[in-house]
Amino acid sequence: MTRRVDPPLLILASTSGYRKRQLESWEIPFTAMAPQIDEETLKIQLSSLSPQNLCLALAKAKAKSLADTRPNAIVIGSDQIALFEGQILSKPGSPEKAKAQLGLLEGKTHSLLTALHVIYNQKEISLVEEVQVTLKNLSSQEIDFYLSWERPFDCAGSYKFEKMGICMIESLKGRDPSSIIGLPLMGLSECIEKLTGEKPFCLYPPPSQSSEVFFSQSSSPKGGRLA
Repeated sequence: MTRRVDPPLLILASTSGYRKRQLESWEIPFTAMAPQIDEETLKIQLSSLSPQNLCLALAKAKAKSLADTRPNAIVIGSDQIALFEGQILSKPGSPEKAKAQLGLLEGKTHSLLTALHVIYNQKEISLVEEVQVTLKNLSSQEIDFYLSWERPFDCAGSYKFEKMGICMIESLKGRDPSSIIGLPLMGLSECIEKLTGEKPFCLYPPPSQSSEVFFSQSSSPKGGRLA
């Protein structure tokens, strides 16, 4: 089997450092770029949609905002919504709100919906991964200790699954736990294979054969898990 001499450029339409680090784990070249949308305005315009359809619409808008001028690239858009008892959870933004959010979720189950929209060669694929997360029972002191350790104020749900937040989790139910961080890597692999006919490790050369594993147009990525 021979790899393509010039595989398509991979573009991550996101400023999220969390998603960037996830895609870096594949060790293939990609560019992280800010999507050309006003996300907050778009959320207001799409507020009548169900959480799943809202998540999908935002992921699609992010990808399309860059794909229209880069038809030969694989462009990835992703969005995530945290849900508890039918209500969307926002990023807490402060220690007080984070403590209130964890106090609400401790000992209970909430859902993380993570949408993916991938565009390549005028073809598009979307999917949504849902993971149900049950937190352990947590005392007020335990919540304080965790927040002082990790300061997850830019994460809806007020925890970082990929770090110490995993110590608060009782159980998970879902197909792709990587989607909890913000980018469903199993789903992304499937989308790339459907669009190109090849799995990512067949499409791109190993890191030892690539002159540059990662570069980004943004030298200081910002944004939380849901950006």
